[in-house]
Amino acid sequence: PICCYSRKTYPIHKRRRPRYKAGVTKLPAGPLPTSGDTLTMNNLSNKAMLVKLKRGRFTPDVTDVKATQLVESGTGVANSGRYRKRVLAESGRFKLVTEAFSAIYTYHREHTFPWTDEGPRLLPSKTYMAYCERMRELRQVAQTRLDDLAANWDAEIAADQVRLGSMFCPEDYPTNIGERFYADLQFLPVPSTGDFRVMIDDADRASLDKAIADAEANVATHMITTLAEPIRKMAEKLAIPIDGKGAKFQNSMISNIQETVQRLEEMNISDDPRVSGLLKVTRTLLVDRELDIKGMRNDPTIRAREAGAAKRVSDTIGELFGV
Repeated sequence: PICCYSRKTYPIHKRRRPRYKAGVTKLPAGPLPTSGDTLTMNNLSNKAMLVKLKRGRFTPDVTDVKATQLVESGTGVANSGRYRKRVLAESGRFKLVTEAFSAIYTYHREHTFPWTDEGPRLLPSKTYMAYCERMRELRQVAQTRLDDLAANWDAEIAADQVRLGSMFCPEDYPTNIGERFYADLQFLPVPSTGDFRVMIDDADRASLDKAIADAEANVATHMITTLAEPIRKMAEKLAIPIDGKGAKFQNSMISNIQETVQRLEEMNISDDPRVSGLLKVTRTLLVDRELDIKGMRNDPTIRAREAGAAKRVSDTIGELFGV
């Protein structure tokens, strides 16, 4: 069965952000996963579903024919290029709308796994409710902002006309801006060759089996790649001496790792013990343990200790997964 959201349905979900802690504790050793651990994935269709985000938006970059012709006549060179201008560049309402719809796309990408290069993505079944509720909240914000933009659309165009002057062209603006932005969701089951009640070609069956196998392998790869980047940045940043160039860091360096670990733990549908082990070690070393943020900024010993913890995890990721 196919479940499709309409553009007007929106419950609310809010996720509590993990917080970094102040203080100092001993660095736990913690067992690290080894390369001898192997992957076994039990029936992907029981653990996940496919979700497709179909979205639309108005692109404010348009070709200015008159400006292009002016350049060509001034230079004497025909077909040398096209002049692109940006409309609504100073519209606060338009900016809020584009930010809201971008937030929908970002959340979708961060909370799903790749399935194919384009199109549907894998959504873990255990995060389905939280995903739906959060998406409804994001879409409600986007729709509210879009309604406000649509209600003031004529005024926004008039203000842009003043800004652009002779470069203004009324055809550059859609008549109904409310129809140009949308974000619809479609849910589908993960297919398997066992779902077919009729014979299918061996080549097609092999192709489907390969697609499923690739998706299963990509779950682990995607999780590790997502985890590796902020940890690598933390290790590199803390390796710089306190008084060195580029030594300063924001608290978000720590909170980004904490949020990533929490999100990946919730999304983990891989049976690869290396992934589970790595998440556990990262949580032990960089999330649950109290991190002395002030000390990392002012005490070389504390900074070196925390840099070592981050590097230990980063090096393990590299050894096991080549990331």
